[in-house]
This record gives sequence, structure tokens and C-alpha cells, in this order.
Amino acid sequence: MATEADTIIEVIKRQAEEDGRTRPPATDHTVAPWSSEAVTASWLTGALCGDVPGAEVLDVEFSEIDHGSNSRQFIRVTYNDVGREAGLPERMIAKSTPHWKQRLVVGLTGSAVQEWGFYRDLRADLGALESPVGLYGVVDPESYRSIVLIEDISDRVAEWGNPVELYVGREQAESMVDVLAQIHGAMWASPRLDELPWLRTSKAFQKHLNATVGFEQATLLGIDRARERQLGPDEFFARKDDVLPALARSLEMNVADTHTLLHFDTHLNNWYLTNDGHMGIMDWGCVSRGNWAADYAYMIMAALTVDDRRSWEHDLLERYLERVRENGGDPPAFDDAWLRYRQQTFHGLTFWLMTIGFGEDHPEMQADEISKTLVERMCHAACDLRSFDALRDG
Repeated sequence: MATEADTIIEVIKRQAEEDGRTRPPATDHTVAPWSSEAVTASWLTGALCGDVPGAEVLDVEFSEIDHGSNSRQFIRVTYNDVGREAGLPERMIAKSTPHWKQRLVVGLTGSAVQEWGFYRDLRADLGALESPVGLYGVVDPESYRSIVLIEDISDRVAEWGNPVELYVGREQAESMVDVLAQIHGAMWASPRLDELPWLRTSKAFQKHLNATVGFEQATLLGIDRARERQLGPDEFFARKDDVLPALARSLEMNVADTHTLLHFDTHLNNWYLTNDGHMGIMDWGCVSRGNWAADYAYMIMAALTVDDRRSWEHDLLERYLERVRENGGDPPAFDDAWLRYRQQTFHGLTFWLMTIGFGEDHPEMQADEISKTLVERMCHAACDLRSFDALRDG
């Protein structure tokens, strides 16, 4: 018997397949194009020139499109004299969802709405943060077509984050801590978090994920696959049945504590190293609100090798708390913060167990070697920090 979710998926699939056959050009900027490849000069004029009377996009050039959990494409536009003199952006990255599996993961989960909401409503509140600026976005709530245009930051990137290729040394780790503290400190207990109806709590984000993409089933399958590949200590895999209850308990605790703005997907692939040696953060599709430690634990255990995390994690947490205070937050004392850190390992870990547990109805979200590296690091972290036991400590 077909469920409501099955029906929605079939509708999304049929629409995406029809889009792929007909490839309709996009001219009205208030309507999400089927793909970034479909945007025209007139669509971009509406999207980019609304605040500059008389500005117009005359021509548009596209790079090759790169397909993953969403499709990314570099775009270069040519303006008329009015647009050029106003300094409108000429280069940008478009993130769109031409394929039905992408619309399932990015659209049905609300990721596109969350990301554009962040750029539209919150990015300016974070000041001189090393992170791209959003330019325009639109999501169709029925077909789940979506597009988000963001600043092209390529010129200031020395290396994109990748746990297989980028070694995060102590200096880079401290830079990541500073960036996260800047975000969290600026939004610590901020009333702005309650003013935005699209901004979900960490718990609500997870509940929606469970209901839309088979998160729990994929996570359990991911645990089995991780055990088969020996991606962590046996003591973790022996507690397979405790993982999802631990995640639920950790999120209950997360929303009950002081809220700040959470990036909520702080693994290393969503970071980059700038030309001047600092770290920056991108990809805000999971943005949520809740307690700081979900972001912090995920970042530390995903970015660092197991040995480096064990050596640096106390010092890095002390630095984080100090930087949060400098950015306007009111962080807890170290012992309380250390407990929160131990309790909040399950969000990031289950995200990647889910990733390696996904089946053929989902796009390949990450390269296999990246998934293996991150799962192994985080399984060790959960055991080193005795995270299951920490949840009993309140």
C-alpha cells in the first residue's frame, strides 16, 4: 500500500523527468528553474538587478555543471553600463536541483529553504564572517525545484576542505574554532532566532529528516556497513541498538539548553582554507537553532585526526569558550562545556552513518573515501568521550 511519502516521491520524480525531457528556459525570476542551466539573461536581470533601476543582464556564460547532492555551476554575467557601474556581482555559483533524487534530498528535507533563508535573513547579522554571501534564491514548494545563487569565493580559496586531502593542523583548527565562536557568540540567546518561522530547532530538523528520507533505516544500515569495514572500535558497534535512542536524547538536551544559530553540518567538506591561511565555512542548508555543542563536537571530531583530537580537544574547547565570550555570548564554565561536548557527538556521527547507509533512491552525497574517513574518526570520538554514558549525566 502506497504511503503519502511514496506519492510525493513519485510526483517529484515525474516532474523532474519531464523537466529533463523538455528543458524549459527560465525567464521569470520568481519561478524556480528546473536547473541552473536553464536561467536566461532576463531571469538573472530579475534576480540580480531589482535594487538598481535600469540595470540589466545582457549575457550569461556557464561552466560545466557538477552533480552531487545538488548541482553546482559557475556562472558569469555581463551587465549593461548601469549594472557595471553599480558593481553588481559578475561571478557566482548556482546550486540547483535538476534531478529527482536531489529534489528529494534538498527539497523535501527543506534544505534549500533553510539555506536561502540564512543568506536572506541572517547572513548580515554575522558581520565580517569568512563565508560566502547569498545573492538570490527561490524554491518551488510543489515540484521542489530550487536554486540558490551565492558569491563565487574561488579567488580567495587556497584549498577546499576535504578530510582525505586537507590536513587540519593546530593553526587551522584554532581558526575553525574562532569562526564557529564568531557565529555562536553573535547569535547567543538572540531574539532573532525566534522571529524566523523557517528556522527549525535541531530536534525539529531531525524529526523532519526522519519522516522524509528514511534517516533511521539508513543509519542502522550504515552501522552494519561500518562494522563490516572496521571503521571504528568494536565497543561502538556493540551498542548499535543504542545509537538512535542516544541521538534522540542528545537532541532533547540540545533544544532544552541555551540556543544559538547552528550551521548544523560542520564537517570538513563544508570548510575551506583561504589564501591568507584562515578557515572559512560554507553550505548552510542544514542551518538550525539549538545549543552550541552540536556544531562544535561535529566540527572537532570530523576535522581532526583521532590522535590530534585527543591531544588538542581540551585546549581547543578553552579557546572556543573564550572566543564566544569575546563575540558577545555567555558560555558555560569549562566542566559544563566539556560534558555538553561529550553528549553531542551523535548528530554528526549519525549524519555520516546515514550517508554510507543510503540506497539507490538517493544521490551519492560524498565520495566513499571521505565517508570512511569521517565515520572512523567520529566512531572513535564517541567511544573516547564515553558519549553514551555522558547522556546519563544530565
